Amino acid sequence: MPLCISVFEKEMREKKENDSEGENGLLDYICRPRRATENKRSWPEVVGLFPGEAKRKIKRDMPTAHIEVVHGFCTLDLRKGRVRLYISKFSGKVSRTPVIG
Repeated sequence: MPLCISVFEKEMREKKENDSEGENGLLDYICRPRRATENKRSWPEVVGLFPGEAKRKIKRDMPTAHIEVVHGFCTLDLRKGRVRLYISKFSGKVSRTPVIG
């Protein structure tokens, strides 16, 4: 059995034990908003997008993120709420996968 289904079934059992609301099952599980702590630490889907579009997609997944647009060199310090967008000087698009740090 795939891991995602077993996790879903576990959460549904716990939900039914705790309350009787939310009878939509899988639909409730799929449509729930993603929290920043739910394993979303990188955004490979924004590579090749312009910075504005990339910022919107990242903010949708992690609303509290501080997004820095980097055109060249930057410091090597790590911060848990920061996402850097590395921009190509030739195309003006995101050139590397943005990650938290």
